[in-house]
Amino acid sequence: MNRSFVSYSLILFVAIVVGTVLNALSRDQHVADQEERLTLASASFVSVLEQAIHEKVLINKGISAVFEADQALSLAQFMRTAETMLAESEAVLNIAIAPDLVVEYVYPLQSNQSVIGLDLRQRPDFARGVNRAIEQKTTILDGPFDLVQGGQGFILRSPVLVTQNSAEERRVWGMISLVIDKNMLFTSTGFFENSPNLELAVHNHQGDLLFGAPDLRDRDPITAPVQLYGVDWVVSVAPPDGWAQSSPNMIRLWAVVAFFTVLALLVMRAFNWAYSRRQRAETQLMEAIEALEDGFALYDKNDRLIACNQRYRELYRVSADAMVIGKSFEDILRYGLKKGQYEAALGREEEWLAERLRLHTSYGTPTEQELNDGRWLRVVERLTPSGNTVGFRVDITSLKDALARAEAASAAKSYFLNAVSHELRTPLTVVLGYNTFLANPEILPTFRALEDAVLEADTSQLQPKLVAYNDDVKRFSKQIDTAGHQLMALINGILDLAALEEGTLQLRREVVSLTPICNSVVEQLQADAEK
Repeated sequence: MNRSFVSYSLILFVAIVVGTVLNALSRDQHVADQEERLTLASASFVSVLEQAIHEKVLINKGISAVFEADQALSLAQFMRTAETMLAESEAVLNIAIAPDLVVEYVYPLQSNQSVIGLDLRQRPDFARGVNRAIEQKTTILDGPFDLVQGGQGFILRSPVLVTQNSAEERRVWGMISLVIDKNMLFTSTGFFENSPNLELAVHNHQGDLLFGAPDLRDRDPITAPVQLYGVDWVVSVAPPDGWAQSSPNMIRLWAVVAFFTVLALLVMRAFNWAYSRRQRAETQLMEAIEALEDGFALYDKNDRLIACNQRYRELYRVSADAMVIGKSFEDILRYGLKKGQYEAALGREEEWLAERLRLHTSYGTPTEQELNDGRWLRVVERLTPSGNTVGFRVDITSLKDALARAEAASAAKSYFLNAVSHELRTPLTVVLGYNTFLANPEILPTFRALEDAVLEADTSQLQPKLVAYNDDVKRFSKQIDTAGHQLMALINGILDLAALEEGTLQLRREVVSLTPICNSVVEQLQADAEK
């Protein structure tokens, strides 16, 4: 649970960091795009503004050239010339001709008659620009001014230079002043139509606002200089709502981050579920392996140890220190050989090692192994479908001891059977053999001599007694013979059981008459029955 909480927290932390970084990068990219767009917009504005000023300068120079060629140009000719040149020019309020710096001609005359007769030297604000134009003998853009006819505007002044007696010397004949409406000069650029989402301001080099938003310089604008015909302006462009503080795609970006975060959490959930399930399975497997009474070991396809239970280490106590995960089977064997663990390997270690490795890869052939502490192990190794080798070690020491005891008992039994066969059977055979003489006393020479003596004596009283005695001896001998053969049959039965265990018993089928058996039983038990 703690591990899952840490992994989920890490994913959320990474997601927040990634989202924040991506948002910052997107914001920076958006700001960079804004800067690029504003830079292009300011450059475009400056280019169009300079082009518009150049157009006005060309008008001034054109009219200046007319008067340089003919200073006696009539008013009507001036009007036609000015009308032609100003027909396509926007933002121009009027154009005035001032010979000796006093305005005599103005176009259009209507609404500009108050300008006629104006001495440019009488206006200090006009005089500075006029003097600069005369001194530099070039066109000067001056202003803005409060115009005589009302409003504010810029004045483009071009001195009219005429040739004196010497072609090398030229003098100022007068001044051509082109009055440009201040606001129209800037609005005619089309900036606000082409860039409706931007704000613009134009300041002179003293910092005075010429056009646009008054507070734009405080909003970190993109600036571009305008330096021509004596002006030194700064064009400032900025977003109307300020620079972006966040990415415009922030919601969409965070939505994507949230999607992948949820996806990562689901993947992590599935991974944790699979991992915990695998961990539980491994724990259950290891618990089951540890619960085995036998030693268990698993080796990979490269014959390196993957896992083993504690019982396996206990069986090989001498080699337990070498049973490290990743250790090869051969290295573990060599460690045990070095410690003298394997009894059968003493004195022939390399030969024993080669045999053991061969058996290790033969798979399925159980072997028995004696350790140096007298214990015996049964070794069974199998190859799994994945190429691993699984091995079991069963302690068969008690089984070996039981087998030894069984073999000792079997030897004792064999000894007993031999004793029965030789020590009992042989004397019994002798008893039965001599009993034959008791059953047939006539064959004994002594009995025949006794019988002859009794007959020769012609003692009528002894002969019946001798016959009766002979009958009793035969009858008792018969009982001894029956009991002796029963005892012999019992001994033979014991020997048959031994042969049966050894698998050497040979059976013979034959017909048996029960009458003699029953009669012998009656004879043996009759005396006890009578008692």
